[in-house]
Amino acid sequence: MNFRISGERGHSLHQLPLILMRKISVLLTLCLCAYASRGYAAEIAHYVEFAREYGIIRYFSPNPYTQNWSESDWMKVCALLIDRAETQPVETVFEPLAPTLFLSDIPTPTQETAADKNDDARYYYYSGSGNLNIPLVARLLTPGLAHYIPYYKKLYAVSDTHDSVATPVAYRYYAYQVAAGKYLNIQHALPQKAFDGKATRRLLADAKQYWDNHRDADKALTQRRRFIFGLLSDRR
Repeated sequence: MNFRISGERGHSLHQLPLILMRKISVLLTLCLCAYASRGYAAEIAHYVEFAREYGIIRYFSPNPYTQNWSESDWMKVCALLIDRAETQPVETVFEPLAPTLFLSDIPTPTQETAADKNDDARYYYYSGSGNLNIPLVARLLTPGLAHYIPYYKKLYAVSDTHDSVATPVAYRYYAYQVAAGKYLNIQHALPQKAFDGKATRRLLADAKQYWDNHRDADKALTQRRRFIFGLLSDRR
């Protein structure tokens, strides 16, 4: 089943706004950096699978404790989780972000119960895709703004929305294929009590420490390149 993002126009997972696709491309770049130092062509599938899982979980897990994370926070968390995925199962790696997810060899959607519907389940609502008019001076000073496409997200209670097509069903699992014969099953609408705030905050703290400890000593490099070179040297 394809879940549709709320907004003026719904988008399936395969029709996400361009800005989301660009961010997933950055994630794939990080994955490929980790892959490059190993030189095993067969292992690239492992990183592609991780990128798909990470993208689904980041944008669809209704973890309220990640609501105010910045792009920088997410990038650092991504780098840490790539490293952990080398030695830990997917459910363990992503548990702080989506504690109820599971993998299966076939789609395994579940139906919600009447009791579930009365709970305070919430989901992330995305809106605001489109081009932003950036002043010429700002585009010259910050070239990245020239192609910036904004989007916004907000946690909404399922009980407060009336769009039965775009709104996910509380507690229902939605299945996404992440590899041949492998599906990630995740709930898009859950109450806050389903998440561990302490575990989520610890994940971000660990990610920031991991990021800071993987910088190349060459200060002539940009901050981003110092991290990427440091990450690659750590994997040799």
